[in-house]
Amino acid sequence: MVGSGVPPINGLFFNFFTGRSDNFDPNHNSGNPNNARFDTEGIRVSNDGFSVFMSDEYGPFVYQFDRLTGLRTRSFQLPSSFYVTTLSSMGAVEISSNASGRVANKGMEGLAITPDGKTLAGIMQNALIQDAAEGGNAKNLLRIVTIDIASGTVTHQYGYLLTTGTGVSEILALNNNEFLVDERDGKGRGDGSSAVVNSSLRLTSPLRLTSATWTASRLLPMQQAKRCSLIWFRSSRPMASTPAMFPPRSKGSASVQM
Repeated sequence: MVGSGVPPINGLFFNFFTGRSDNFDPNHNSGNPNNARFDTEGIRVSNDGFSVFMSDEYGPFVYQFDRLTGLRTRSFQLPSSFYVTTLSSMGAVEISSNASGRVANKGMEGLAITPDGKTLAGIMQNALIQDAAEGGNAKNLLRIVTIDIASGTVTHQYGYLLTTGTGVSEILALNNNEFLVDERDGKGRGDGSSAVVNSSLRLTSPLRLTSATWTASRLLPMQQAKRCSLIWFRSSRPMASTPAMFPPRSKGSASVQM
C-alpha cells in the first residue's frame, strides 16, 4: 500500500519537501506554499551569497532558501493565472481537469537573476493552458514574470514567442534588461534528426503585459512588430560523433530585452 508521502516528522514548525506528486492539499490551488511536491528547475545564488533561489514546476513556484541552513525563507506569490485549481497526482488528469494555469510538468522551467541582484526573471517551459487554448501562435507564447527581490512582489509579466523550439529550458540575464533564452526542440541525433540549426532572436523593446486579464492574442501583433535581426547559425558537431552522443533535447537560444 502506498502512503501519502508526508514524512511523520512534519509538524507545525517543520514541513519537509518529499517531491511526491500526491503531497498537496486539494482544498487549495497549486500555488499553496504548504504543498510538499518538489520539482525544481532553475537555480540562482543571491549576490550576497547568503540565499539560493529556485523555480519549481508544480506551483509553479519561485522559492528562496537560506544557503547555510537549507531552510526555505520565502515563497514568492505568482499571478493566480499561473495556478491550476484542480490538483491530481497524475499529470494527465490534472491537465484535463483545468481550463487555466500551468500544464503539468511544464511549469517554471528557467530562472535568472539580474547582475545587480535586485530582480528575478522566471520563464514557463510552455504556454499556459488558457493561452494555448487560443490556438495559432498563442500556443507558442510563453510567459515571463519579473520579481523584485526586496519586496517579494511580481513587477511585470512578459510574453516570449518561441522561434523553432517546442519549449524553453533556461533563461540567463546578460545585463539588467536583456536575457538569453534557451529553447529546446525535444529532438537530437538520437531520433535520427540532424539537429544542426538553432536560431537567435533579439527583441528590441519590452513586451509587457498590462492587465491581469491579459490573453495571448492581445500581445501577438506587438510581438511580431518588435522582431529584428534573426540570426541563423550552424552548430558544430564532431565528425566521429554517434547518435548516442546527442540524445533528445537539442537546444537553441534567443536574447530578449525587457
